[in-house]
Amino acid sequence: MIHEIHQNDYYKVKMLLEGVRNFPEVHAVIDQNNPGKIYTDNRNAPQTALVWSQGMQGFYFIGDDKNDSFLKDIKEFINQVIIRDLIQKEINWFEISGANTRWDHRIEELFEERDIQYGIQLTYLWNKSTDEYKHQLNCYDIRKVDQDILGLEVENLDFIIKELELFWGTLSNFFKNGICYYTIEDNKIVSICYSGFKTDNTFTIGIETLKEYRKKGYAHILASHFIQDCLEHAILPYWDCSDDNIASRKLAEKLGFEKDSQYRCYWFNF
Repeated sequence: MIHEIHQNDYYKVKMLLEGVRNFPEVHAVIDQNNPGKIYTDNRNAPQTALVWSQGMQGFYFIGDDKNDSFLKDIKEFINQVIIRDLIQKEINWFEISGANTRWDHRIEELFEERDIQYGIQLTYLWNKSTDEYKHQLNCYDIRKVDQDILGLEVENLDFIIKELELFWGTLSNFFKNGICYYTIEDNKIVSICYSGFKTDNTFTIGIETLKEYRKKGYAHILASHFIQDCLEHAILPYWDCSDDNIASRKLAEKLGFEKDSQYRCYWFNF
């Protein structure tokens, strides 16, 4: 039987991440910094869990990948409950990764009757000895989000508000835990760089730029300010992108990040 556990019990699945260096998205949900849900085989002594990250709009398997009873039950739960919930959220795909490579085979086996696909995700860690990011600190009109953001008179304030609420649930939670930089052109917010997830002393980096304003260097500039802010507060920036996102990979390396690891991200549509 599958149980959705209450936030007060999230700490009980913390041990399932022992030895897992990556996946700050999962750590952030368990630490209750970012919104999500957790489903387990046992409320009091979980062996395996499925974690939903609202910001990523995706799922993660953690814990014992040989827990056949859980896998049998979670498959039915996904088909009968989770997919229905995703449809209500107007999400027409199911995305999932495993906390280690052993999960890859189990995921492929679990969803073998579906047209499941996968891509490679790359993780980058900050090179503490570099200062490459500083080259862009004095360029353009760069602003930091504060509580006055709701009074900003621009055409597309929702661009930044919706993104922050997706990852943080509420603006008040973001103000308490996150940071975000943005720039304005033509009376519009054209690019933002924000902390998507917070765990311990780490912030993940999220960047969004309006399509018509891309390739102008905004992402590089905003990320430079984001990194500077992190380092001033003893926070390590963390980068994760798909292997086929060449622009993101090049930007990470240009800023001073170094590739650390990779993992598979699976998905199927419905």
